Amino acid sequence: MVNSRRGIQSLGVGGSVCAVSIEVTATSRVEVTGTGAGSNDGSLLCPKVQAAAELLEPELPK
Repeated sequence: MVNSRRGIQSLGVGGSVCAVSIEVTATSRVEVTGTGAGSNDGSLLCPKVQAAAELLEPELPK
């Protein structure tokens, strides 16, 4: 979940890319992606991407 919307978090192979997808409608989504810039530690990257997604979510259409 991202605030009140359905969402999913994924970590790319090697852990250097994290993405959070937020459902807008049944056929559309917004994806917030972050790269580790040389770091392969998803445990450090994903919380930052999740926080960015939570800031963006209220601006999406209802």
